[in-house]
Amino acid sequence: MSEDREPGARPVGVPLWSPDARPAPFPASPPLPGVPVPLEADPHDLRADPHDLRADPHDLRADPHDLRADPHDLRADPHDLRADPHEQLCDALRGVRAALLDMDGVVVLKGRPIEGAGQAIASLRARGIPFRFLTNSSLWNRDSLAARLSGAGIGVRADEIVTALSASAALAARRWRDRPIYVLAAPDGLREFDGQWLVGDDEAAQLGRDAPARVAAVVVGDAGPGFTYERLNAAFRLVRGGARLVAVHRNRWWLTPEGETIDSGAFVRALEYACGRRSLLVGKPSPAFFSEALASLWRAGGTVAGDPALDRRDILMVGDDLQSDIAAARRVGLRAAFVLSGKHGPRDLDLARRRGRQGLPDAVATSLAEIVAALG
Repeated sequence: MSEDREPGARPVGVPLWSPDARPAPFPASPPLPGVPVPLEADPHDLRADPHDLRADPHDLRADPHDLRADPHDLRADPHDLRADPHEQLCDALRGVRAALLDMDGVVVLKGRPIEGAGQAIASLRARGIPFRFLTNSSLWNRDSLAARLSGAGIGVRADEIVTALSASAALAARRWRDRPIYVLAAPDGLREFDGQWLVGDDEAAQLGRDAPARVAAVVVGDAGPGFTYERLNAAFRLVRGGARLVAVHRNRWWLTPEGETIDSGAFVRALEYACGRRSLLVGKPSPAFFSEALASLWRAGGTVAGDPALDRRDILMVGDDLQSDIAAARRVGLRAAFVLSGKHGPRDLDLARRRGRQGLPDAVATSLAEIVAALG
């Protein structure tokens, strides 16, 4: 392109997260053996059929006023008029001193910034509340993500972003530094693997036929249109030959400017099914991914690292996915705030409550801006 604009700035009118910005993926690298995997339905699937008659909406066994319910769920009774909703939110978030923020559905939606997100991030920074973006997004490397966000008015540095792809690259560097790996990801995202031994598509196809055991791992990230039959078949042969199947994440779908769009988790499941092996999950809801984000906060120094009394309950995860963000954060001892600005909404939350899901949110808000405004 010959447009005259500063590096990192996006063209006017082009959505921040537009699939058109996805370069068709290519190179990648490989795996180690897997473990037989039963592919039963995910019990935490919050997008289950809402018409499932096994979940009786008139079930009177679940008393909404039951005080045995989660004492942190301050939004349990939406008809409770005894307190102002803002006061309830402030009470739920009292004591929060650091934050982990999902990206899609919290600061951007369908490729565009969510209203108030930029000001909310600026407010966190001005008030000295440390934060990290914790995202399964893996189309771009962290430098590109930071540039895209900053160009859209959301000021963030690359070292304030932890992606499932960057965590996968770190894992590969630790485990398979001197062995070839095959990575299915977009070209920009592949920069996270700079310095590692990656095999390209042609080499992967040949190795899959002749010497699959040479490849240490197959890493499956966001390849978009790059999920071709040829590439998936090469990955299948490498995994069958002994390569470790690594899932950057297992998200089923995400929201793009075109609407609900299939995500890389569907291709991970297809490879698991075809190979008969369970993948190694790196991104959310993996507890190890949250640990990496917390380590990034502590390495940053300042409030978090300098305060030995800081507890995980002082750290808030803000997300729009009731399973990967909210339930996962609660399982590792963090507080969690569910925002209604993304993929899951009130209907999903109500369904989770009626089905007695574990790990419901401590707080519910319309947006990140409302969350930040309620922080003490």
